[in-house]
Amino acid sequence: MSIDSHHPPEPGPPSAETIPAISSEEKALVPVDGDMAPVDSPVETGLTSSWQPRLLVLLLVLGFALRLAYVSQITTPPFSDMADYETMALNLLEGKGLIMSDLYKAYRPPAYPLMIAGVYRWCGLDPRNIYYLQCVLSVLTVLLVYGMTFHLFNLRKGSDLDPVADRRTCPHPATIAFFSAALFCFEETSIFFCGQLLTETLFTLLFVAWGYLLVRSVTRPSLPMATWAGIIAGLAILTRPNMAPLVLMGAYWFFRASRTYFRPPAADWHRFSLLDSPFAPPFVMVLYAFLAVSFWTIRNQAVLDHVVPVSTNSGVNFYLGHHEDFGYNSFGDKEGIRQRLRAQGSNDEVVESKVFTLIALRYIRSHFWEDMQNNLAKVYHLFLAPVSWSSSFEPWKWWSYLDSPYRPWPWETQQRELRFWPVRDETGQMIMPSYRDYFWKEGRLPLVFWGWPVIYLTLSGLVIAIRRYPLSHFFLLTLIVYTLVLMVYFANARFRAPLLPFLYPFAAYSICLLGSKVNKIIGR
Repeated sequence: MSIDSHHPPEPGPPSAETIPAISSEEKALVPVDGDMAPVDSPVETGLTSSWQPRLLVLLLVLGFALRLAYVSQITTPPFSDMADYETMALNLLEGKGLIMSDLYKAYRPPAYPLMIAGVYRWCGLDPRNIYYLQCVLSVLTVLLVYGMTFHLFNLRKGSDLDPVADRRTCPHPATIAFFSAALFCFEETSIFFCGQLLTETLFTLLFVAWGYLLVRSVTRPSLPMATWAGIIAGLAILTRPNMAPLVLMGAYWFFRASRTYFRPPAADWHRFSLLDSPFAPPFVMVLYAFLAVSFWTIRNQAVLDHVVPVSTNSGVNFYLGHHEDFGYNSFGDKEGIRQRLRAQGSNDEVVESKVFTLIALRYIRSHFWEDMQNNLAKVYHLFLAPVSWSSSFEPWKWWSYLDSPYRPWPWETQQRELRFWPVRDETGQMIMPSYRDYFWKEGRLPLVFWGWPVIYLTLSGLVIAIRRYPLSHFFLLTLIVYTLVLMVYFANARFRAPLLPFLYPFAAYSICLLGSKVNKIIGR
């Protein structure tokens, strides 16, 4: 549905009486367009139009090559969560259905195992085929980060939705977008998760694609855009259910954007038209997200005889965030509770999920303030682990995230270290990372990671951008809702990976501002 019909008629040319007189201050304004600016007046043009596509293509090629080199070094078979997803895919291919076992039939969300099953069906039963596909998905995410960042910084406050306003004092959106894409392209965890049978790569792609559609729609919201946003949001929920609250937040954002471009609701409800009102885009987005999820919910009702929207794993995740032995790597008494349930003859995964939920709620009621402290610790686990306050004064620990014990996941094995070429000692064993050796002796490269330099750049860029760019509020709201959802359940450094594409644009903005300052100093 086109939205052109919702715009008021174009006004005619103004008469002489309606043209205000030009003040002396307005005469003193210097034009900011490159073709109109004085020769001796520097204008920030960012990356030139001829070089920008070439640099972006080069960035994507380098990012794909790095990811391909890394996944080629992995030899260990899938385990833990990875084995669960692969088992579901293999069971589907064998005709047993999309289940982990006869006991757990809806324990994991379905989207990622379906992707594995599709690749195995067409390319063979080799996890490396999944790794290669995830390299492609990760590079596509880099491209979406570029587009999302460009639209974020292409709209300034006080410019009447004019995307070219005040370019003299602000870096060019294309420049910021390129640096943002580069930060994510060479970010350690974005490369690391390409080599794991985990949901991070797929979910990050869907999450960023959804964010890109919403950011782009702020100037021209439409029902087709809302439809695609809803479908992608539904797939993201089927990959990770914690996406659901973000969809509701996105509906609110869609409504705010639609108020300018859609006809306001009629006072008389008899003349009210939903498709012509600002409620149309958010309603359509939520509707299609609901439809995408409802197919799996109906399947769960038929298989389990219970209403399970996505997964029975929610009870366990809730328990992991609220128990007496709470900690970064603590799973509490999860296995003990399961064994006691089995001893009592309970083999129902829905009952198990409810039991874990009740135990967690009981702990919250009896240890409320302690649980609140644990919730604050989750924020630290999400945004600062493995960073410590003391490491801010130890720059030699800034460059490598995976050197710390807080690997994003998995930490059970050292045979999935982030290396790009094989390096072995005299006995044939892989050389493990350490601060004593240079990175090239361990098959590694210095990459971007979420440490103090990037944290400082992100915070400063966010503070400045909030005052200048209205779309920054969407990123801040996404950050807040995502954090609150993880505080309800549990968090570690692994769950930071999908959020980084929404943080690096502000780090890139700080870099561009610093670059502009340096250019001015050198120019003087």
